[in-house]
Amino acid sequence: MDTKVRAKFMAEVPRVHAQVLARVLILVRGTGFRIRSMTPNEAARDLVQEAVMRALDGRRNWNPEQVPDLDVYLCETVRSIMNAEFRSSAMNTYLYEEDSVELDKVQALAEKTTPEDEHLHREQIRRRVDLILRATQNEKSLLALVEAIMDGCDKPTKVADQLGIPVEEVYNATRKLARRALVLEQQIEEQQQ
Repeated sequence: MDTKVRAKFMAEVPRVHAQVLARVLILVRGTGFRIRSMTPNEAARDLVQEAVMRALDGRRNWNPEQVPDLDVYLCETVRSIMNAEFRSSAMNTYLYEEDSVELDKVQALAEKTTPEDEHLHREQIRRRVDLILRATQNEKSLLALVEAIMDGCDKPTKVADQLGIPVEEVYNATRKLARRALVLEQQIEEQQQ
């Protein structure tokens, strides 16, 4: 990576890190990918860090002219890392024992889908994550809600416990985020027509 590209890379990483992490977490959860005994959140962080390190040490080259969006580049690098791990014979060391049946399902599904299907699915997920992140409008309480959900809190009571707030505030924040996301989605649809 030349000096100019490296400087741009270093300037862009902090800006896109949260968005990349959110996308990778969805990918990790959707595929059942595990690294040793890490939680999905820890695995996602590890994968994003590995993608950044591969770009910095030259194992993966980012060409901003070919792939202008660094977040897309990093997500595709993570996907490549995950695919290599799934294909490696050492993958069994990365899975929990109880996940081996789930891996069979994921691999069977992967064999049935075309690259176009995968691209469409990734694009739908990316748009949904972008929409949710935009709907927070950088409001701290909504960002905290999204982060708690990404950390694996799947019930309002768990989110409330993690954030140290009453459950009713979680419900209110969830409704607020959903309303904002709906408005944004409608605006996007109107612009496309």
